[in-house]
Amino acid sequence: MSQERRKIRPGRSRGRGIVEKIIELLTYNVVTTWGEMSELSGDSSINRQILSYLSRCKLIYKSKSGYIISIPWLLYFYKHDKSSWEKEIGKLAQILRIDEVREIKKIVEAFINTPLERFVDHFMAAPMKMTTELLEIFSKLIPEKCDINECIHLVKYFKWLFTVVMGILDLYSSGVGFNKVVEWLSYLSKQNIKLLELLESEPKGDTNTNYYYYYYMKLIAETSGTLRRISLDLSELKSKRDVLKEVVEWFEKMNEKGEDKIRYYVNHFLNGLINAVTSDISMRILLT
Repeated sequence: MSQERRKIRPGRSRGRGIVEKIIELLTYNVVTTWGEMSELSGDSSINRQILSYLSRCKLIYKSKSGYIISIPWLLYFYKHDKSSWEKEIGKLAQILRIDEVREIKKIVEAFINTPLERFVDHFMAAPMKMTTELLEIFSKLIPEKCDINECIHLVKYFKWLFTVVMGILDLYSSGVGFNKVVEWLSYLSKQNIKLLELLESEPKGDTNTNYYYYYYMKLIAETSGTLRRISLDLSELKSKRDVLKEVVEWFEKMNEKGEDKIRYYVNHFLNGLINAVTSDISMRILLT
């Protein structure tokens, strides 16, 4: 959040901090609890206010037993990952009454063919699909079984991958903007492609060493190129704010009273979801 030039009263600053923390809790988790929210807000009533407005929009579901469920996450699972949908509903069935589970399913299905569905497709499903590009690299290039020399080079590859991830984190922690990170990934990709081209132009010979090194460099070149493409694609997706604007305005029209609060909390919640999905992708890349 950008800092404002004018002085902010301490109480207001604290309130904004609580809103950010609660939104993060709600959007990063499919299911959270009232107790977890209360720990963040202390004696403040801001959590009740947030839940009240988000519940009116059916973006969250509050159970009688104190659980809070993120509807957009379940909508994503319902549309794009049926196995995850069944798994999540199975979890909910253990903590909710059967009539509550049925009610949640009706809420999710009611959002089909609405601006919220388009938001989920654009900001949740599309980024998640990008991670399959990385998975395809492994399925194409990594054999099911490998000998000791191949395994040694795979270990080197994973060390390289973690070094890249740490490099990205280091750039961000230094206050470098996103464009600089993409620029760094682009440079990395170009350098690795050049190295691979040099290897391809040289005679392979009969030695296993040349073969394994080429195999290792091919993994690195494809991975660095894919990381760069994913970064650019994520940047392009985030720049298309018309999808976000459309869904916020839609929720405003659905709720005739309290439009300002609806806009404020819905916008915060949906932006939080965008960040949550990006973080989830980063973790998948790291764990891959």
